[in-house]
Amino acid sequence: EQRQKPARYDRRWLRTRHALHEAVLELLEEQEQADFDTIHVRDVCLRADVARPTFYLHFKDKHELLWSSLEEEFDSLRDAMAPLHGDSLLPDDGRPLTQIVFEYLEKNRGVYRAMFAGAGAAKFQRRFTRHMAAAFRQKHAPLRERAPRTDFSEDLIAEHLAGSLLGMIQWWLNQSDPPNAARMAESFTRLNAPGVVRSLGLESMLESLKKTARR
Repeated sequence: EQRQKPARYDRRWLRTRHALHEAVLELLEEQEQADFDTIHVRDVCLRADVARPTFYLHFKDKHELLWSSLEEEFDSLRDAMAPLHGDSLLPDDGRPLTQIVFEYLEKNRGVYRAMFAGAGAAKFQRRFTRHMAAAFRQKHAPLRERAPRTDFSEDLIAEHLAGSLLGMIQWWLNQSDPPNAARMAESFTRLNAPGVVRSLGLESMLESLKKTARR
């Protein structure tokens, strides 16, 4: 549970939180080969030039700080993912739905390699999966609206897709010579889309998937 906020967001309070956010992400980026367990509250406070008691006025521990640092990023990613067309498997820009996610992770590779390791990784993975499942539920709505049937609930489909995405991301981050973001997004679509459209009775849409693969 997040620490109590002042009645009004004063500039000093906001500056302190921003400094702590920046500090923890910088430390993660610098320690790409390590994991989050190697970073301690005292390290974050030193980097941010914030007293330790002040830290605990904002966050109960380093894990709450880290999630606070990234939650806005995840919300922005979800907003940036365009809904799928009801007659295709692609958003308006013609790119696979998850490409923006892989591009973001590609730019922040060091941070996420560290976050997917260590004792706090399981908690982070659950939160990441929850956010991505919400995104899939939202962006797949046009498909569900034209589906002649639904073999599985939208929650089950969304959770399956989010779990698959998490697994692919973990594999990808551990590769010494990883495929680029576009290739990973295409792979995700080709591995998962056939099952989703068949469960919705939209088998005719599989042709659009073949066309995407031939690009």
